[in-house]
Amino acid sequence: GVNLTYNQLQRVFAQIENYPNRFEWTLEIIDGWNMIRKGSALQLTKKDVCTTNKEGLSESKELVSWTTVEKVEDIKNDNDCSLLLRVAEPSGRQYYRGLSGGEASRSLFTPSWRANRSPIKLKDFLRGQKVPLHLRTSIPVIFMDGDIPVAICIDNKWIIHANYCPNTKEEGSLIKLSLL
Repeated sequence: GVNLTYNQLQRVFAQIENYPNRFEWTLEIIDGWNMIRKGSALQLTKKDVCTTNKEGLSESKELVSWTTVEKVEDIKNDNDCSLLLRVAEPSGRQYYRGLSGGEASRSLFTPSWRANRSPIKLKDFLRGQKVPLHLRTSIPVIFMDGDIPVAICIDNKWIIHANYCPNTKEEGSLIKLSLL
């Protein structure tokens, strides 16, 4: 976690108080940590990997560590915050935690219940899940190799892309992503 000092919190409160009608802003709190306001929500995000989308807006993604596991049952009783995926070639892959806005909203995603059907845009999937419009750009997403969405977190539940579901009988290795 990250600790905020009283002065840092005062800066956030001052930003809200001085600009009550600005519902989208970013304020650097500590080196590499930003407080982002989207509508009525505040979010503290770490900027590990920063890219620029077509609109020239910066998007931050955080590198996620992972390990291989032998079988699904190996992590059933884990109390840690992790996510299990099945990947054809895990070596050399990188996984990032990012947000669903910007370029990501146009990425294609197929939830497990739509397996063997055509993928849909991430923004359309979020609309179908009845995610409020003002929250659709701030939904946590796990990306493989920077731009392929493999999991989306809605209401504190991870929805895994059909191609990476751990319970399938497909070929591939199981990997465990550490989300702490």
